[in-house]
Amino acid sequence: MTLDLSPGAYGLIGPNAAGKTTLLRKLHAQGNASIAPSAADATFAGYTVTDHLVCARLARPNFDDALASRILGDIPLKARFASLSAGQRRLLTLASTLASDKPMLLLDEPLDGLDIDSRTMLREVFIELLAESERILVIATHRAEDLVGLVDHVITVHDNSVSAPVELDIVRENFPTLTGSTAVIEEIVTRKKVVDKRALGGISAVTLAEALSSSETVRAQAEGIDISTADDPTLINLLASTERN
Repeated sequence: MTLDLSPGAYGLIGPNAAGKTTLLRKLHAQGNASIAPSAADATFAGYTVTDHLVCARLARPNFDDALASRILGDIPLKARFASLSAGQRRLLTLASTLASDKPMLLLDEPLDGLDIDSRTMLREVFIELLAESERILVIATHRAEDLVGLVDHVITVHDNSVSAPVELDIVRENFPTLTGSTAVIEEIVTRKKVVDKRALGGISAVTLAEALSSSETVRAQAEGIDISTADDPTLINLLASTERN
């Protein structure tokens, strides 16, 4: 499918081998994007960190050296690729991508293999890039926590089937959780799609994959049923799970 993406951050989520990397490659092929491949797919130019950065500058005339240096931190510029740790190699791919002037930045599992300080620094960079320019940032990951605080829209992928972007705040009401009397809840959700159910004694917590109608909401509240909505990490996982089912 063709994705119509406006400036902003998008989470691309789905299980391993679902087609996330394939979609990123298709977006990259459009010619207006820079891509940071996953660690398994990363390749480098030359023999040292400096060699790779020189090639990145040649390919991207408006390369942001200061940003690349910030991302690389204390990685020696003369270091050969073979001497770099997995995390350092990850930072090198991200430095050459994020410092480019392309309007679309595609990141495949960007936080994998990084320590907490590097992850925190990169999240700050992502936020600054989005605030300072009309960029499109697409972050592919299988972990919802990587997207929390960064994205407002999510694209789900499963078996190479791609959803249109959905805005988290708009779809949040489609995944209510009802907590209270098991007997009452079972009557209310009889014809609803249930994605999670926990019960203890006569009390249940049931999460649906569709919104309650006005009458169902009124009845639930009248019967003392608590209705809550998911936080962002739970909602992102629910969206991915619903696609799989």
